[in-house]
Amino acid sequence: MVTFVAAACVAGAVLFSPDDVRQVLDYWKPDYRLSTAPVIDAETLGPWTAVYNPEASTWLLTYLKARQGNGGKVIPTQDPAGKTAEQKAADAWIDAKVNHDEGMAKHKAVDMNFPAARGGAPRLPMPPADPGPCPADMVAVAGSEPPPFYLTMRRTDFSVQFDDIIVKYHDNVKVRRKYAYYRFPDGVASEGVAVKEMSPTELDGLFTDAGLSASDRRVMGAVSLLEGGFDAVNTYDTGYVSVGFIQFATLREGAGSLGKMMLGYKTADPEHFALDFHRYGIDVDTDGSLVVLDLATGTECRGPEANMACIRDKRLVAVFQRAGLLSKPFRLAQLRSAKEQFYPGDDPVTVTFPDGHTEQAKVKDFVKSEAGMATLFDKKVNTGHIRELAGALSSVAATHTCANCKDLAKYEREIVQKMRYRRDFLADPTLGQPRS
Repeated sequence: MVTFVAAACVAGAVLFSPDDVRQVLDYWKPDYRLSTAPVIDAETLGPWTAVYNPEASTWLLTYLKARQGNGGKVIPTQDPAGKTAEQKAADAWIDAKVNHDEGMAKHKAVDMNFPAARGGAPRLPMPPADPGPCPADMVAVAGSEPPPFYLTMRRTDFSVQFDDIIVKYHDNVKVRRKYAYYRFPDGVASEGVAVKEMSPTELDGLFTDAGLSASDRRVMGAVSLLEGGFDAVNTYDTGYVSVGFIQFATLREGAGSLGKMMLGYKTADPEHFALDFHRYGIDVDTDGSLVVLDLATGTECRGPEANMACIRDKRLVAVFQRAGLLSKPFRLAQLRSAKEQFYPGDDPVTVTFPDGHTEQAKVKDFVKSEAGMATLFDKKVNTGHIRELAGALSSVAATHTCANCKDLAKYEREIVQKMRYRRDFLADPTLGQPRS
C-alpha cells in the first residue's frame, strides 16, 4: 500500500508494484476467466455474417461534416438530411450503396457458411442494384470514394468470469445503418441495467447519498435514457472506452471525462477504488490518464495504449461493468462526477446585445427549468461543450431587442429550442418546463 500511494503522487509514475502485477496476472491466468465461442448468425445460419465496416463509417463522417461546413456536428442518433437537390441525390446514392453492400456481404456469408453444398443454406433475396461509382462531387467533398459499407466477417462471443459475476459480450457490434462514429470491430457494448428500470427507492437513495437533489435526478435520469445504466460499457466508437449512465469516455487521448471521473473516485475513496479497479489491473494517473496492465505481459499501458488494451481485451472492459453492477461507491462516483463535469448551471457565457455591448452571465441566469437544463446537459455530455449557447442567446436578444440579461431571461423556451440536440426535452412531462 505504501508503494502504491507514493507512486500515485507523480504523474507518469509506475502505479502497479511487482507484487501488484503478479497478483493481477495470477487472478486472470485461469482459462475459465475468458472463454470464447463463434456467434451463429440467425440470417446466414453460420458464423460468417455481414458486419458494418468501420472504414466506411469514418468516410461517412468525413463526408457529412465536410458538406455541412464549419465543422458541423453530426448527431450520432440521426442521419443529417440533405438540404439541396445535390445533397439529396447524394443521400439517395449512399442509401443505395449501403443496401447493395449489405446484400452482397450477406450472400458472400452464406457461400462461406455452406461451401460444399447449398441444400441447407438459407435463400436470401437478391442484393439491391449497385448504384454505380460514387459521384464526382461527393468524392471531391470527402476526398476519396467510400470503401464497402459492409464486410463479411465472423463474430465472436466472449464470456468473462469473475468470482462473483459473469459478463458476456460479442464483437463486430451491430450498429444502426449509416452510423458515422463506428470505429473498432474488436469493440463490444452493453447498455447495462437502464436507470429507468431501477427502483425509485434505490435511485432516491443513490442521489441522496451523492449529495444531489430530486431535480438533479430528474434531469440526469432524462438524459441517461439516451446513454445507459451505471454498468453500461462501449468500446466500439469514437469515445474509445465509454462507461456508465452518461457514458464517460476516454476519447483518443485515453483520459477524457472517464479519466476525470475515475480520478475523482480514486482520490475520494481509494480503498473502494482499489477493490473495484486496481486489483483487476486498472488504474488512473494523476493527470486523468487511464492506466491498465497488459494481461499477457504485465506491462503498464497508459492513455492511448490503455484505450487499445481495453478494446482488445474484454477482461479489462468487463472490470468497469462489474463495478457498475456491484459497487455502490462507483455509482456514487459517477453521479458526483456527472454533476461536476456536465451540469451546465454555473457555466459562464458572454452575451452580445443589439447595441453592441456584452455582458457576462451564467447559464442559470437564463435557463431555470429542468427541461432547459436537460437540453444543455445532454449536449454537454455528448459533445463536451455548449459553445453554441452564446450565439443562441445573442440571436434571441436581437430578435426581441433585449437590453440586458434580465430582459433576455424572459425567453427561456426560445433559447432552449435553439439548443435542442438529440431529444426534445420541452416535450417531456416528467421535467419542469419554462414559464410561458
